[in-house]
Amino acid sequence: MIGIFFDVEGTGPLMSIHSMVELGASAYNLSTGKLLASFNVEIQMERGREWDEKCVREFWNRNKDWKKTQDPVESQKQRNENEASLAKQCRILRGLGESPHVAMHLFVQWVDSIREVIAGGDRHRIQFFSDTAGYDAGLVGYCLSEYIQHYPLHIFFDGEFSDVICTGSQYLGLAKISQTGL
Repeated sequence: MIGIFFDVEGTGPLMSIHSMVELGASAYNLSTGKLLASFNVEIQMERGREWDEKCVREFWNRNKDWKKTQDPVESQKQRNENEASLAKQCRILRGLGESPHVAMHLFVQWVDSIREVIAGGDRHRIQFFSDTAGYDAGLVGYCLSEYIQHYPLHIFFDGEFSDVICTGSQYLGLAKISQTGL
């Protein structure tokens, strides 16, 4: 079985007024844990779309308190993450990256290559995963449909249904079960 783990970065929570600005994915052999392939694309922010203030404050600028940490290694790690986040924001604001149309085509080509080359054409050997599937799969699905008229992830392969597994929900559920003894 091949797991395609994906993540998106956006400018806010509402698909109608915010943009997906990055899509990354990695394909793993779930039996061995071996990384098989990876994909990443920065995406131009669409005209007329905006940044959500809360998203900028709580996600994009989340590491501004790096000076407060006493551990020099952790402080440097947070400083590097903050600089990378700021650099990404600057690239987005300058309109760098692929158009959403091109980005979605590239993602579909990458997934199709995983299916054909690694899974031997068998879509049943592929499972999509995300840590926040409600947001991530929803945004990717919206962009696939909007820009290239492609099926969303839960029916990616010719309209045949397959769940997108939310690893974040599974983790929280297992943590709750272990704490309550259920």
